[in-house]
Amino acid sequence: MKRKPAGVAFSHGIRVRRLAKVVAAKGATKRSGPPVRTSQPMSVASPFAGFPRPSAAEITRFHTVLAKHYGERRQSKRGTQRGTQRGPEILDTVVGTILSQNTTNTNSYKAFGQLKQRFPTWDAVRTARPAAVQRAIKCGGLAPKKSQWIQHILRTVYKEYK
Repeated sequence: MKRKPAGVAFSHGIRVRRLAKVVAAKGATKRSGPPVRTSQPMSVASPFAGFPRPSAAEITRFHTVLAKHYGERRQSKRGTQRGTQRGPEILDTVVGTILSQNTTNTNSYKAFGQLKQRFPTWDAVRTARPAAVQRAIKCGGLAPKKSQWIQHILRTVYKEYK
């Protein structure tokens, strides 16, 4: 049986250096170079309400260690879609994920495009007849099941956030 090298963990078959000792240490690790600045201040309230740990201070310290080790996160240079600051809408991503199941990327993109062309808003998809949604996404395969799940998710979101 092979032993793992000290200080290395394996996650999903990928070697990952352990930061546990660094995070557990009170002070920050010594390194040369300019100080790392965080992009957004952490709130004072616990990020996990109802749980004593981790505290906001622990999260801030953990973020600082990760930022020093890997660098601060930066916004993607690829740009955003549809003129928004955040990129694609979250429902676009969820529906795209459903449409991508058990099909090729080409068919998935085509089904998504046809769905958006046929129904200009997600509310229109929510209120549409299931057969109309199925016709729009038919090229992606499993249209009856996928349309059922898409409309179910849209109805749930509408009910919870109307």
